[in-house]
Amino acid sequence: AGWGRNGMILINMMWGSAILYQISDRGGAFQLMFRDADGVNLPSHTSPVFLPDTKSFLFYRSTNETGELVIRSEENEVVIRDQIPLDDFWLTAQYASSGHLLYQRGQAGESGIWALPFDLNSQTVTGEPFPVAPGGAGPSVSEDGTLVYRAVSTGRIIGPRQLTWVDRTGHFI
Repeated sequence: AGWGRNGMILINMMWGSAILYQISDRGGAFQLMFRDADGVNLPSHTSPVFLPDTKSFLFYRSTNETGELVIRSEENEVVIRDQIPLDDFWLTAQYASSGHLLYQRGQAGESGIWALPFDLNSQTVTGEPFPVAPGGAGPSVSEDGTLVYRAVSTGRIIGPRQLTWVDRTGHFI
């Protein structure tokens, strides 16, 4: 789910669903935000998040064969990356004010946080992806650029966890 600065929460209520809803952080009824066309090979939408304009959002869409990173608004849809092999997940993408899309790439045990240089105004990729936090998963980035993620170096995503604060050089605070 993604929480926009306009007080709206964007959510996919069922794993494997091609429907995204929004709801106010004050409560109320869910409103349909986006639904892919019906079909036999219906895609799944995961990890939706609002972009800073709160009118467009970023999500990962996958079918039985490939995945893609997508930006969608009421007016249009822009596929940022397509034909991503399913064994190379690009999940939990977030926009960072540094001009990057940060996302989890890979599967459990081989995952990491990567950055993709990105121009928000033109909605175009401006460089090649590079690793930011090998062994990281589930990134979340604040408006000031602070990155929080899970360390998954043991190959386990489920199990005991401890929140740890580190500086930009990787030293514990």
